[in-house]
Amino acid sequence: RLQGDWSSDVCSSDLEEDYGERLRVVFRHKPLHKHEHAVIAARAAEAAGLQGRFWEMHDLLFQNSARWTKGIDTVGPDASPSLRLQSNVLALEAEVRDVFVSYAERLKLDVERFKKDMDSDEVKARVESDRARADALGIDRTPTLYLNGRLVPAPRRTLDDLRAAIDAELNGKGKEETAPNTQTATPEQPK
Repeated sequence: RLQGDWSSDVCSSDLEEDYGERLRVVFRHKPLHKHEHAVIAARAAEAAGLQGRFWEMHDLLFQNSARWTKGIDTVGPDASPSLRLQSNVLALEAEVRDVFVSYAERLKLDVERFKKDMDSDEVKARVESDRARADALGIDRTPTLYLNGRLVPAPRRTLDDLRAAIDAELNGKGKEETAPNTQTATPEQPK
């Protein structure tokens, strides 16, 4: 069975549906140091995951990231999203948490549990472990993709390219296409 480590913008649900039991998608967090609220966003996704809604929260976070990174106070709460995006002032962590709680409400999560889980040692440790692992592998950007422990080259970012890489791997040709200095990783359990 193939294993892939996916991060960020890959639509894994289509691939999982197409390949069924032959593909397992594993998501790893790599909250980039330059993004001030990336760690708390990763913790929000993990907390939602404990209630079975990881991917739904993940999608909300990525689709709206430019909105929750900017402070409400910079242009006012009723300002258009485009005006808010022009601001250079980052949101305060309390504002960001409020946005994530509103996403939890939208996903019909147990909000009190979500808030506790987001601050739990278990969730913090998971995010930090993923980040440390990515740092050890030298990952410096997202998305970064691995297939059967081998780095998928950056040009293979379309769904069709990923399908071709998966098909090659399933047919035993993937190992032949791997560059000699490609980093490897061993995926753990999927979320």
